Amino acid sequence: MEKVGVNLDEGTQEAIMTRWRHFESDSLGRPSIGLAQISLGLAFVSGFGAFSGIFSIPVGVYFALQTLLVAAALLTGSRGPLPRLRVPVPTVLFVAWWCFSYFWSSAPWAFRGVSVQDLASLVVVVLFIQLLSQRRFFRTLIWAGYCSMVMIAVALVIQPRKAYPDTGPLVGLVGGFVHKNYMASAMILTTVTVLCFESRVAVRRLVVVLSIIIVVLGKTTTGLASFMLAFVVLAFLVRMTRVTQYLGRASSMILLAAGVVLTATFAQLSRGLVGLVGKDTTFSSRTLIWDSVVERVKHRPLTGYGYGAFVNAYVDPAATINRSIGFGVTSAHNGPLELLLRLGIVGLGLYLLQFALTVRRGWRLQKRDEPAGRVILLFCVIVCTFAFSESFVMLGIWFALLSALSLDPLASAPTSSAQQSG
Repeated sequence: MEKVGVNLDEGTQEAIMTRWRHFESDSLGRPSIGLAQISLGLAFVSGFGAFSGIFSIPVGVYFALQTLLVAAALLTGSRGPLPRLRVPVPTVLFVAWWCFSYFWSSAPWAFRGVSVQDLASLVVVVLFIQLLSQRRFFRTLIWAGYCSMVMIAVALVIQPRKAYPDTGPLVGLVGGFVHKNYMASAMILTTVTVLCFESRVAVRRLVVVLSIIIVVLGKTTTGLASFMLAFVVLAFLVRMTRVTQYLGRASSMILLAAGVVLTATFAQLSRGLVGLVGKDTTFSSRTLIWDSVVERVKHRPLTGYGYGAFVNAYVDPAATINRSIGFGVTSAHNGPLELLLRLGIVGLGLYLLQFALTVRRGWRLQKRDEPAGRVILLFCVIVCTFAFSESFVMLGIWFALLSALSLDPLASAPTSSAQQSG
């Protein structure tokens, strides 16, 4: 059979090779790569809360470990000069506002404890997404997901009653996680990343089956809904090239409008859907929490109560909220409301700006049919679905990932001749 070839001009060939080098090349040498992956893996597994139900790492110890790992990774050598590192402008402004909130924080000591770990994770993720190749970064994220699965098994062995409670308000598998929705979100993110980057069919099938079993055993309505939505969106994104070709230049606006309509429709039908699956329409008393949080936000709409607002249950606003609802909570159980309570309208606005930048980059990569684009857009879908009933997906490691995924590796990847030849 005669081979059919495609003739490309030199400019096109160079562009393709440059993108491939950026996808495969690391800015760090061999010893540093391992240290960077350990640092990243620790940030992911700790941020997901995979072992919080088994043991805890003190904030000071976590900060010291990450400082040592980052310093060692940067000092043990790099392949040529390091690229010019960048941080998204909305992230810089968000972190600055976050740090300034210490001055009006209702619990300064709690602010320090929460902020140190979250800031350390943010630095690690934003730094190493630029110094590691794109493939290696996502591989590290996948392996962190595998480690989280292992921690579920470990928890079932050493503390089965706590890992799978059959009585009380939180019935269902939780493993070593602090909450079953922490577990579900980590499993879904791991699964979609594997489906986008793993080429071995057997591995893909195994991860999907295990994740479905874990989420089903967790008995979390939010997790199941998010899982189904993620699969639907992934199926659409895989076939999106044909859709955009059919719709033409107006495809972005049409798809955005369709998304807004679907979201509004879901919001109108949500209470009925919740009732059909046997849940109360207060979303396990979350509406009571939301009403109380809104009342506290009205007192400080612009600034909020500081980043550690919910850490100390004995001072305002946490104490007032708990008294008004009649039981204790440790978060607003809603992402946007949590940010409003902590950092006010300013903080929420900066977060939404960063979210928009991340979606824009994911959409750009998706239009080029790159797997990273699908992972980024699916990550944003996961954040949106879980943020309806949980706060953690807009904070900590999830915000660090949101910020890092907005950085274009084509702009920050190494370009020196030494790096290209290595």
